[in-house]
Amino acid sequence: MLLLMMIFSLVMASSLQSLYNDSEPWSDPSVSSVQDSFEIREQPLAIMSVASRGVSALYRLSRHLILLIFNILFTCIGWLFFGEVRDDRPPISMPEICGRGPDARIIGGEVAPAAPWIVSLKLWKRHTCGGALITARHVLTAAHCVLSWKKVPGLLKIGLGSNILTNQTVIDVSKVAVCQNFTKNKESKLEGDIAILTLSKDVDFNLQVEPICLPESPPDIAADAVVMGWGRTHENKTNSRDPNVLQAVSIPVLSPTICSLAYDKIFTDNMICAGDVSGGKDSCQGDSGGPLIIRNNTMYTQIGVVSFGKGCGRPGYPGVYTNIVNYMQWIRDELSS
Repeated sequence: MLLLMMIFSLVMASSLQSLYNDSEPWSDPSVSSVQDSFEIREQPLAIMSVASRGVSALYRLSRHLILLIFNILFTCIGWLFFGEVRDDRPPISMPEICGRGPDARIIGGEVAPAAPWIVSLKLWKRHTCGGALITARHVLTAAHCVLSWKKVPGLLKIGLGSNILTNQTVIDVSKVAVCQNFTKNKESKLEGDIAILTLSKDVDFNLQVEPICLPESPPDIAADAVVMGWGRTHENKTNSRDPNVLQAVSIPVLSPTICSLAYDKIFTDNMICAGDVSGGKDSCQGDSGGPLIIRNNTMYTQIGVVSFGKGCGRPGYPGVYTNIVNYMQWIRDELSS
């Protein structure tokens, strides 16, 4: 029993490190990759003898091999007990009624009004990322939030039905579909940062639970948008708080040229540039995967998915969001599969 507990502890520690490496939102693109942003870099002591270095290297190699073996075992066990299961439910299409909401911290934001489509992605009861309900069975989120858990979706849960995290109804995830175009290259480009979660059961729509509409055309430049989430309220973790109540902030959709200048080769046509160029209004760690929405009359449409940025609310560095309209065919294919 003691051995099993030790194994479980090592696996959980390694898995949690993987979670922070892959799903920590709002990474700094100035580093070589998203994972490198949170990589622990060990510097060997200059006075270490050759023999000591050899022993240290052997120890590190043994530790990595043990963790690798435990991770393989954990993945296999997880696949057996928490992995994707056969879903005999018939395919589901886009809902006819969507995006109904109120007349409408994040960084520089305020407590959000009711948003029946917003969901919290949870791992071991802890909020990790945001998402949006798009059908009675599916949630749209960021690929970098869920890539590590694609083979063990049963470890993930979503909370919905309330703007308050502790009041949400929790539902298991049965499948994780990551866009095949998702890449994290050496320039930290998050191309195709979009994923769909399939829920273990269909949800019932009501005043507190309803899907968001998806776009039919690209957003207009200078359109007023709103981003929502339960992420940090300040870039500096010491000065920030992780709110229990959903936060929201209004930001304009900006010209792609602005983000092209800010992020050089990182920004592409599959992304949306949005934020306050003077700083102070932005999404941050914990908001990844959440929706960037616009209002058309009384209906709300999700145009983007929170993806990345340099810091949070920094002047000259707006937020970058996955441009959903460019992935609508992939979304339709996933819903019908």
